[in-house]
Amino acid sequence: MVKKRLKWIFGALVLFLIFNYFTTKTPILPGRIYFHDNLGQTFYRDCKGPAPICSYKYHKLDADWYTFHVLMENSFAADNKHVFWENQILKDADPKTFRVLTQEFGKDYRLYYFKQFHFGEYLRKQFNYADSIIPDTVEPIVSITNSEFIIKIGSRYYHAKTETSPNFMREIPKSQILMSGGYEIKP
Repeated sequence: MVKKRLKWIFGALVLFLIFNYFTTKTPILPGRIYFHDNLGQTFYRDCKGPAPICSYKYHKLDADWYTFHVLMENSFAADNKHVFWENQILKDADPKTFRVLTQEFGKDYRLYYFKQFHFGEYLRKQFNYADSIIPDTVEPIVSITNSEFIIKIGSRYYHAKTETSPNFMREIPKSQILMSGGYEIKP
């Protein structure tokens, strides 16, 4: 009777350990938001709700497990084919030349990125402007807040606010750039 019960407990323990091995997600960096599991999949962990009692949701990434690496924790990561902002793939970003500038800005050999957007695309969406007014090659100079920037288009500088009502963008002289506060974005 005791041997039968021990066999049953041992069998249940083995099944639990096997199940746990295949379903456990291991952080790439301890305590962070990008994870690998034992089946060769990569995940981004999203926290919904107030910390520390938030509920976690795991998003499977279309990433190459072997080449995936974190560029800046809690923001950018890359593999041999893609650059990621959290669980989003940055459209057209080149992982070979991509580098992180700040927590929310990155740059590859041709474009700047703000979170998961081309920076020019982000500004066009915010202002509802055409490509001819804000090209893809717009250059962020200073980030004052997450929604306020000093930008450069060609040889002109602009102060842009994207979360005010209404959004605005006005030209400013170069001498006012560093007086605007914020932090400089260096390529």
